Amino acid sequence: CINKHDGQYTYKLCFFDDAKQDHTSLGKWSGFKGPREAEFTNGQMCPGGPARMLRVIFECGDKEVVTDISEPSRCVYEARVTTPGACDEEEVAKVEKPPLRHPKDEL
Repeated sequence: CINKHDGQYTYKLCFFDDAKQDHTSLGKWSGFKGPREAEFTNGQMCPGGPARMLRVIFECGDKEVVTDISEPSRCVYEARVTTPGACDEEEVAKVEKPPLRHPKDEL
């Protein structure tokens, strides 16, 4: 599982299991919806509906980290997660060997 504290809530994403916002269920693992997208669905009901759900967007990165989490619409959450598994060959080369920076590059 990976966690993210945004200053107000602690989010816990357990792939192939469930996702939570503190003790509130954001859903059970529903599966991959594309090469870099997955969903947790049928979470705890919001007052008056709908059931909460979490969409996960995977981005290339050297570690599995929740970089951002938001609620773009009522009770629908979106998390951005970096992971080596989302990297294509070109991106892997950049992650493994980042470009050299010279002091003059910052001027």
